[in-house]
Amino acid sequence: MAVFGFPLPLATAALRAFECAVELSNFLDVWSEIRMRDGEEPLSFAIGVHYGHVIGGVIPGEHHSEYTVIGDSVNLAARLQAMCKLTDARIVISDELACKLPRHWRTPEWQTLRAATVPGRSETVDVHLLPMQALGIQSYQPQDPDRNASRPNPGAASRAARHNGDQARTWSATSRA
Repeated sequence: MAVFGFPLPLATAALRAFECAVELSNFLDVWSEIRMRDGEEPLSFAIGVHYGHVIGGVIPGEHHSEYTVIGDSVNLAARLQAMCKLTDARIVISDELACKLPRHWRTPEWQTLRAATVPGRSETVDVHLLPMQALGIQSYQPQDPDRNASRPNPGAASRAARHNGDQARTWSATSRA
């Protein structure tokens, strides 16, 4: 799980979460190809991203503490990730996130589902999905003064994600096929 813009608000949190999801997907595609070349099983993954309010805090432990977030936004992001399997998608994002993105984020590969049924939820949700067959999608790169001059690599982007109480959440899972 990666959370952006928390504890300090970040104006570009939604865009950063979206870019992280796209870059992570591309990175995992490359890694999967390398694994297959080496005779290993390809990776199977799904990414769900949602924008909304969360509650965050530290859970103290005997040997280490963990920071976590809870709330309906966390639950919805996890369920969007689960929705990938049902829709044969690599990334599913909520309309709440899409509305926070610059208008040119959407490339032709993205599909929209209105009033989609999300596993484990009674309410329908408008979502946008990137089909499994779409490869090497470019993330939208705005001319934004808030962005750092150097862009982290996809692995670093997922490791260095900021926590976010009122912003976007990226949930990703990788496993063997």
